[in-house]
Amino acid sequence: MTTKMTIQTSPMSTEK
Repeated sequence: MTTKMTIQTSPMSTEK
């Protein structure tokens, strides 16, 4: 659950 929030905030995740 927290991974989703961290991924959205992470700039690298934005690429996915």
